[in-house]
Amino acid sequence: MIKNTSFFIFCLFLVSCGLKPGLSDIENNKPNWIFRQPSDDSFWYGVGISNVNIDNPRQVARQRAFSEIAEQLKVNIKSSLTDVMQATNNDFEEYSKSIIETRVDASLEYVENLDSYQDKHRQYVLARLDKNRYYLKIKRKKEEAISKAEHLLTQSFVDMSSSSLSNISLAIETINPFIDLFPMLSDPYSNGKKVNAIIVAEKMIRKYNEDLELQFSPTSIDAMALINDNKKIVINLKSNNRNTKVSNLRINVRLNDKKSDEFLITDKNGRAEYQLKQLNIPSGNHVFIFTLDYENMMSQKAQQIVQVIPKEYSLDVKLKSPKIYFDGNVSNLGEQITNSSVFSALKECLEDNYSSTFVDSKIESDIMLKVVVSTEQRSKRLGNNYPYFVYATGSISVINNKTSEEVLNSVFKDSKGADFNLKEKAGLNALKKLSQNMNIDICN
Repeated sequence: MIKNTSFFIFCLFLVSCGLKPGLSDIENNKPNWIFRQPSDDSFWYGVGISNVNIDNPRQVARQRAFSEIAEQLKVNIKSSLTDVMQATNNDFEEYSKSIIETRVDASLEYVENLDSYQDKHRQYVLARLDKNRYYLKIKRKKEEAISKAEHLLTQSFVDMSSSSLSNISLAIETINPFIDLFPMLSDPYSNGKKVNAIIVAEKMIRKYNEDLELQFSPTSIDAMALINDNKKIVINLKSNNRNTKVSNLRINVRLNDKKSDEFLITDKNGRAEYQLKQLNIPSGNHVFIFTLDYENMMSQKAQQIVQVIPKEYSLDVKLKSPKIYFDGNVSNLGEQITNSSVFSALKECLEDNYSSTFVDSKIESDIMLKVVVSTEQRSKRLGNNYPYFVYATGSISVINNKTSEEVLNSVFKDSKGADFNLKEKAGLNALKKLSQNMNIDICN
């Protein structure tokens, strides 16, 4: 009896150990990679999980496994990019995201599904990427990119022309997906010594920038505010090292530090002309600044990787203040006004903005300022309880007395005046408003 009881207890003990309370038979069959993601030096692994109740749970889990591998790749590439930025003293952090995404997309073709498992609630997928295959492919692509970039940069070095910048720009775009791998190529400035490709491209642009020179004719300008004497600036662009003219280069033009959309393009002889426009600025010393327009001659990708500071070429402008003869007619409802606030406002505008002086002799003046301003009542008064409404309108004309050429014509924006008692007073109020808001080109 005692032996039977002992045997029974021993059997219960074996059964209890085999059942593992709290876990089902299905859970016991789960592969180990679900609980602990594999890790070794040969592969990057990813585990994807999805709910079995969704459409195509296996595909969703597979995509999530791929995403896990992609994140590991991103960390790996970003770490290398940081090293490159420190080595080349460049900051292309904003562009690094595009580089990483390009590399990751190209690499995921080598990801393979290693295993999968499904229980009552979830679908699991284990995927991996062979590091050796990944690095071999990247190495091959990098070498192809280096070969192409080296050819483009050599062309630019041998023949410094308008196509040089586009060749350098294309070379940078070619190698940029691999800059985290320190692509090295021959530096034409160091007897073919192998140097980081970004440093070579940057050096070439800097040399290009330093080599070019703009020459102006005349070498300085004497002009007058508000007047355009049809003066032209002739610009010649040449390469100092090769003593050749450079064609088809785009040059930005600005006056002082004011931003401008103006630009010139050199012709086949490296020549361009800049037509001096009417200068609506105060008298005194100013400067035209000409710079090579790298923003439009290089791709945005290349600019993000290689920072270019264009060399500035300056042309001095000495601006004289004009002598102005005033020829004006201001009337209010047909009655001429001699001392209108319109005259005073215009005089103040031209003196403050252009250092102008007013003279009484037309012969002694440089400019004749013709002003015609009048008021009109456009509709009848609605009744005794309503005000009179009168509008002031007019125009201004600037004439070069030496050439009799009209150099500017502006129309005043209509101004409305009102008064409950007199329409003449309403007209004066309209003229006052117009004088307070000189909405014309030369006074803005």
